[in-house]
Amino acid sequence: MSKFDGAGAALVTGAGGSIGSAVAAALVQRGCSKLVLADISTTALEATQKHLLAGYDSGSRPLQLLLVKTDIRLEESVDALLKTAVDRFGAIHYFANCAGIMIEPAATLDTQPQDFLTLSTVNQRGTWLSVRAEVRQLLKQEREPFGAGSSRGSIVNVSSVQGLATQPGMVAFAAASHGIVGLTRSTALDYIDSGIRFNCVCPAATESAFLKSPTFQEASKDCLPAGGVNQPSEVANAIVFLLSPDASAINGVSLPVDRGWTLYHH
Repeated sequence: MSKFDGAGAALVTGAGGSIGSAVAAALVQRGCSKLVLADISTTALEATQKHLLAGYDSGSRPLQLLLVKTDIRLEESVDALLKTAVDRFGAIHYFANCAGIMIEPAATLDTQPQDFLTLSTVNQRGTWLSVRAEVRQLLKQEREPFGAGSSRGSIVNVSSVQGLATQPGMVAFAAASHGIVGLTRSTALDYIDSGIRFNCVCPAATESAFLKSPTFQEASKDCLPAGGVNQPSEVANAIVFLLSPDASAINGVSLPVDRGWTLYHH
């Protein structure tokens, strides 16, 4: 199990969602005690905070949580998030970009231009704005002895298996997901010698409120292996591993967490 042992602070966007909240919980379980939790919904953030505090062993080091309402569509909101985080903790070493949305599955001719734009703006552009602000901050920080060598930090973006392959009815989601995979790899190359690692996790269908949509269930019923729905904790385990010093030699990968979905679709 990846261990953080109190070293460094972490920031999670989309921390009120199913995957983001699971990432926050996994970080705490592995010894990260300084967390910045960002989401567009204050109510969702407070629910994540309540869950984390309820399960925390107060006999160990204090758990320091900073909740920041953030709209990743807006550059000024993302920049304000980073400033608030650094003002509180001095440096941030681990970034999990989990914020994103989904729309009802539709073929190209049935997809409305505004729906395509909204999905691209939140998922692809929002992830890029987040990475951009995070890199800017990480480059200001000194290298520290995390893992086998020195490192400034680690960034993990959340895309989906639609960024590696696709299926009918996913044109807008596949376009945005491929964009996240591409920007992760390209940014890793841009800063290959910086001491920053960039990786991407690509989950298949993961348990959430949206997954209960009849349209989504119909679109995906023939495209998942038996029992193929991920639990958020399973996706979080992959994200936290890639964030951690245990993955110090891993940079620029797109890791499917899909129960074998890509075996059927590549």
